Amino acid sequence: MSKQNKKIAKLYKEGTSLFAEQQYEKSLKSWDQILELEPNNHRVYVYLGMTYFHLQRYEESVQAYEKAIDIEPSYSKAYNNLGNAYRKCGRFVQAVNSYQKAIDLNPENTSYRYNLGITYYDVNEHQQAINEFKKVLEVENTDGEIRKDLVNAYYRLESYQEALDCLNEYLELVPNPPDYVEIRAKMKLLKTSIRGIDVINSIG
Repeated sequence: MSKQNKKIAKLYKEGTSLFAEQQYEKSLKSWDQILELEPNNHRVYVYLGMTYFHLQRYEESVQAYEKAIDIEPSYSKAYNNLGNAYRKCGRFVQAVNSYQKAIDLNPENTSYRYNLGITYYDVNEHQQAINEFKKVLEVENTDGEIRKDLVNAYYRLESYQEALDCLNEYLELVPNPPDYVEIRAKMKLLKTSIRGIDVINSIG
């Protein structure tokens, strides 16, 4: 290993250790020093983007991820992280496009599709959010938070029965969730909404 490569390896180890310890400002120095020696290291640009992201310097995060993509256009993680930064900047259309590109490059990564679903939800495209959440469930059939995300999206569409069914499925899988009281309150609200629709339909 050359002297320069040894120095890069040392800086990389220092940078990742500082990043893991959440010493983000200090880790910036490591990334900058590496990029002076190796300006086309796309992985370091991704680390730089993540560091800026944690420092809430979102526009700089966007720039770092865009640079990583310029260097390595097939790196799906860079597109996903770019989507996260775009969301923080309120650039939702660009976020959707970035997540979709990440999915195209790595369709098996369900976190990319989940992020796309959440972004659709944020811009009130609730049916598209539901479609993405369902695709995640098809792959990993998780009993986690995504089922509650589905409930919220169905509720926004006033699809109260679907929301209630989904919430019941969640409780079958997680009988004693930490937010049980909140979930029971939501179930009560959904049942009330369903009864209201039934009354309206009976009058009609």
